[in-house]
Amino acid sequence: MSKKYLRIIIAGMLLMLGLGVPINGLASFFKPVTEATGFSVSQFSLVGSFLNLTGIVAVPLVTKFLLPKIGLRKTAILGGIFGALGFFLLANGKSLLSFYSAAVVIGLFMMSSTAIVAVTLVNNWFRKSHGLVMGLVAATIGLSTAITSAVVPAFIQNYGWEKGFLLLGGMYAVALFLGAFLLIEKPSDVGMLPYGVTKESIATEADDASTVVIKHKDTDMTYAQALRSPVFYLLALSFVCFAMISTFTQQIPIFFTTKGASAVQAGMILSIASIVMIASKIVMGIASDKLGATKAFYIFTTVYILAFCIFAATDNVTFLIGGAMIYAVSTGVPAVMNQLVTFDVLGKKEFTAIWGILSTASSLGMAIGGPLLGYFYDATGSYNATIIVSIVFMVVCLASFFFAVTLRNRGLKKGLTDKGNQKLSYE
Repeated sequence: MSKKYLRIIIAGMLLMLGLGVPINGLASFFKPVTEATGFSVSQFSLVGSFLNLTGIVAVPLVTKFLLPKIGLRKTAILGGIFGALGFFLLANGKSLLSFYSAAVVIGLFMMSSTAIVAVTLVNNWFRKSHGLVMGLVAATIGLSTAITSAVVPAFIQNYGWEKGFLLLGGMYAVALFLGAFLLIEKPSDVGMLPYGVTKESIATEADDASTVVIKHKDTDMTYAQALRSPVFYLLALSFVCFAMISTFTQQIPIFFTTKGASAVQAGMILSIASIVMIASKIVMGIASDKLGATKAFYIFTTVYILAFCIFAATDNVTFLIGGAMIYAVSTGVPAVMNQLVTFDVLGKKEFTAIWGILSTASSLGMAIGGPLLGYFYDATGSYNATIIVSIVFMVVCLASFFFAVTLRNRGLKKGLTDKGNQKLSYE
């Protein structure tokens, strides 16, 4: 692998590292900000909600209308500028309105300039080891958790929460600016081919109408076709359901304390699970390369359901720890597998615009999932109902994905049959 390909991987990792800064870094500000300002925890937590909800609205617009015009590099730079400005506003916030407004400023380009740019970059540059590289890039979000958790709380304690927000803004901007500096939008811009593609393979594919590349040229969905297709909405439903249940990660410490573990033990379990989550994203990428994204999605989703079945079946802490590790193996599916199966099922023709909308399904799921799962615990005083609801939603996730793939394959076969009949009529 040449240095150019490694450069692209590093650029994608930096962009995803940047994404993790506001998502994971805000957790360190709850106590100092609420104590200093008198805001309630629920009021300050809405900063994160505004951050995500702004992205849900903005990402489809940016990826459809702005990104194609200005390119990946300028989009990343724009995100860095708006992010730095938003964190500056947070550092100088005096009222809830000013905090929420700052979150909107950050959220306008946060997802588009990080995850969307990084995913598009990987798709443009890699055919071979596509899943592995996607997994490596996605795993960087976990590194941001380790970095912000180690640095930010101590910094706030020494210098105050206002300067803490400036630190986050600096970290975010540096990650995005460095990623923008390193990225090259397409291999053709520097006279190269995607990794795994050679001139000989292009010639071979051109002669073989049954290959994936030629098939995609004829069958990839356009943006307009995707929005009219039930396949798109079934995928979206699957992504929403998985993301909803993945928010159970936040409740793992409380779940284990209800089963008899101490707070320290519960924290250690989550820490170990977090390490497994980082490694599992790379494993997901490798599995996607070896088995195909669709099969890998089925496997990891089934494993996820198995973890919740273990949670429901026993109160034994040892077995539950095993369940938590199984849970950790699959909970990164929204970060890795969603874009891979979208690329596989809907194609690459207008992937960035299509993914710009589909990617918001995970954000919507996470926005719904946290309060929903928390509600069942608050209402019943135990996690039994939460676990059952989680299993139900994961079955819906798996079923909707199955129907999406089935409908898509049926449409592809019909299209090939129609083209074959058309060819015979010409002859």
